[in-house]
Amino acid sequence: MLKKYEFELKEVVDTISPLVQYTVTKLWGFFEYFILQGVLLDYIAIIATMLPLMGAVTGLLMSRKAGPRGVGWFLVFNMFLSVVGFGVILYLTLATPSIIESSFGGWARILGGRITWSLSADGVSALIGLTVVVVSCAVHMYSLNYMAADPFLSRFIVYLSLFTFFMLFLVSSDNLVQLFFGWEGVGLCSCLLYTSPSPRD
Repeated sequence: MLKKYEFELKEVVDTISPLVQYTVTKLWGFFEYFILQGVLLDYIAIIATMLPLMGAVTGLLMSRKAGPRGVGWFLVFNMFLSVVGFGVILYLTLATPSIIESSFGGWARILGGRITWSLSADGVSALIGLTVVVVSCAVHMYSLNYMAADPFLSRFIVYLSLFTFFMLFLVSSDNLVQLFFGWEGVGLCSCLLYTSPSPRD
């Protein structure tokens, strides 16, 4: 009886395997065409870098209605999307050794030169960016549990997302002016996190 069931199970696996393989192949083709070669490729560095900033702003606006836990889990999900984005960037920079550049356009002219807001990612910056967002995502989740009873949890989580954005902005900056803004932003957010109010104060 057992051998009969084993034989039937083997038949089912043999029947399903080609279907699964075909489905995975088609999904990968869709992913490769629309994401790796499509429109998102031009803006993926901007999207992945800006997600923590957009999450921080949205979390701040929804903090009264969603509550600290709601804001926290929303920002964790937002950070997970950023992890996926930087994972794609790392794959692209390693699979086809190149630099991904995304530009916001020019914003100033100094001494005859034109300064543009642009982000670039090569293998090293993509790896550092991925490390930053993975660690930040873990810290977000840990903070949700460790500070569960803290009434200032939503503010702390928003500061943490803002800190992550400036870290990514620093890592992927394409010129010294952006590097300066990213560095100063990291310092500012560090102060905000360090001086964040506590119920014990």
